[in-house]
Amino acid sequence: MERPLSVFGSKLPGAAYRLRPGAYALVFDAEGRVALVHEEGEWYLPGGGIEPGETTEQALEREVHEECACGARVGAAFAEALEFVESRAGERFEVLAHYFRAEFVGTPNVSWLSPAEAGMRTRRRSDAWVIALAAGERGPSRFVDLSHAVHDGLVTYPGLPAPRIAEHMDRASSRAHYASGTEFSIAKIELVANTGTYLDAPFHRYADGRDLAELPLDTLAELPGIVVLAPAGRRAIGPEAFEGRELAGRAVLVHTGWARHFATPAYASGHPFLTRAAAELLVARGAVLVGIDSLNIDDTSGGERPVHTLLLARDVRIVEHLTNLQALPETGFRFSAVPVAVRGMGSFPVRAFARLEG
Repeated sequence: MERPLSVFGSKLPGAAYRLRPGAYALVFDAEGRVALVHEEGEWYLPGGGIEPGETTEQALEREVHEECACGARVGAAFAEALEFVESRAGERFEVLAHYFRAEFVGTPNVSWLSPAEAGMRTRRRSDAWVIALAAGERGPSRFVDLSHAVHDGLVTYPGLPAPRIAEHMDRASSRAHYASGTEFSIAKIELVANTGTYLDAPFHRYADGRDLAELPLDTLAELPGIVVLAPAGRRAIGPEAFEGRELAGRAVLVHTGWARHFATPAYASGHPFLTRAAAELLVARGAVLVGIDSLNIDDTSGGERPVHTLLLARDVRIVEHLTNLQALPETGFRFSAVPVAVRGMGSFPVRAFARLEG
């Protein structure tokens, strides 16, 4: 099936990039795990650059032999992606990646990881994207989970109480209420609204704002989405990160990479955030929802919350503590984050996810 070229990242103005075409293998085992190679502390799909005079298939066979110490049976072309990357030596490349379904011939020297773990570990965002796409096609759906799992004792935001999960009625005690051989667990959970991956409605900031039960579903589900990659090494994300992007009517997801620290002490301080000017641009350009994979969409070093204030005043939803954004293309997906319709509440956990298109 022919797919449009997916693009990851963008060229730095005035910087020189060298085109580097490559061929890469998508190999899954019987348990649905994908093969990765580990080189110089980084994780990649098997494959590499195409040498002059080689076809993409020949290059992939050679690279697999060199990296995995085995042969390869190259199958159908699966997808293509273009990613702008910078090497550790400071060289900049346009990596034009050709992805193929493949099988190993012989015993490969690779690591087998679940698609979710592989997506988190791969250095290139295009690899994470194609792994999620290929794993989805192997199963009944092509969904990418963007939520942190909630469990007993989880610390999401320092200073807020962790959830407590228990059973109101356990299986043993339930047997007295049902026929022989029939039993149930009825669980209970005590948690603050700002737990795990959650959505903020206007009522979170404004007493007269719409609460969770008043939010229309068409502003929470199946929104056309875009991913905006935050500038490396910068905490304050300004309006320049969103310039030139189509924002109107979209869920704008800001990928900072901070999710890697979730549920660790490092998550609590030094997080990336949006500036007031960025929020002003998002409102002016008509974004419907703004999400981030960080502790807070605002700077928390002071008491002001300009991004919450501006977005929620204009009825723009906020989703915080996203994860796995590296598994998404920059465009070409639908985003959903639907909370329980609770009256009188402005925040609640969601199962945020994306449905890949094309």
